[in-house]
Amino acid sequence: MPPPQRLHEQQDPPTVSSEKLRHISNEELVRRCIANERSAWEKFFRRFIPKIKKTIRKVFYAKSRFDLVGDMDVIGEIHNRVVVKLYVKGGLKSCRNHSNVESWLVTLVKNQTLDWLIEQGRIKRLPKTESERNTASLSTPLNPDSEEGLRLEDIIGDQATLDGLENLDEFKREIEEALEALRSLDKDRKLWALRLSLISHVPLSDKEIEELARFANHPVQKVRKRLKEIIARLEAMEKKRAADTGRAIVIWHEIRRLEAQLLEKSRSSLASAQDELEKLSSKLEAKRRIYEELLSKRKAFVRPSNSEIAELIGMDEEKAAQVSNLLFRARAFMEKRRNRGFGGSD
Repeated sequence: MPPPQRLHEQQDPPTVSSEKLRHISNEELVRRCIANERSAWEKFFRRFIPKIKKTIRKVFYAKSRFDLVGDMDVIGEIHNRVVVKLYVKGGLKSCRNHSNVESWLVTLVKNQTLDWLIEQGRIKRLPKTESERNTASLSTPLNPDSEEGLRLEDIIGDQATLDGLENLDEFKREIEEALEALRSLDKDRKLWALRLSLISHVPLSDKEIEELARFANHPVQKVRKRLKEIIARLEAMEKKRAADTGRAIVIWHEIRRLEAQLLEKSRSSLASAQDELEKLSSKLEAKRRIYEELLSKRKAFVRPSNSEIAELIGMDEEKAAQVSNLLFRARAFMEKRRNRGFGGSD
């Protein structure tokens, strides 16, 4: 019995000198990848890894998930999904215009990132607003018939150098810039809910505490004391989240190792290899269940509960369930302002 193959390959991939691929066009590179040349795949991912990471972060920005922009574990997980989609499952074959593979890849990465967010429960499947339906994608070609493949994002530039956000200090700077824009607005209930959702990362200033107290008609000292209690609880949650994250990272690497062993065993024609395959498959499935359980328990960004936010902004306790809707509306509002520039009028 012949050994099982990966989904898109029929034989071990041939290799080509990396020197020959140095100046290869995208079109030729895709053709060689589809032919399953190992060195072509290596060149493909070296060439497009920056674009993949940049696109993932752009989706996080678009969805106002500033807490994920600097999370390299999350970015690595989504990047791995893209690799599996392209290489293991042969998804690159669905790219019909090989010369325009970069735009095609951007769309694929955006979809993978959105799927991840939905699976983690971080965005909701809600109907698109009229403005969202009529918003052109940044990756949409300005002229589909042009060979240049010029896109909207090529001429407007980035709002920030997203590839530079590899450390916490720069991540905090980006959060501060977003908060500065938020502070410049006349806050209504939804914007106060959004601001309070970020206090575990950037606490309210004395001025903001006074503004919140006036808005909610609470004594300043009462607001200050309640915020101190909430932040103490969030710090404890953050310690638990960090521990879960560390364990999840270890298990993630164990999963990668087991997958490599499984792939190696799948190439063997020995009868005994089948038993090993079954054992490895069972072990891999168990590790994946633990990993998914850790991800489902932890939050990438802790925030006050809905009831705590409702209390701080002066909502009745029985209306606390409405805070999630307030946060969704606030993020949509901020996204709309960001897309047209904060200097625009409402």
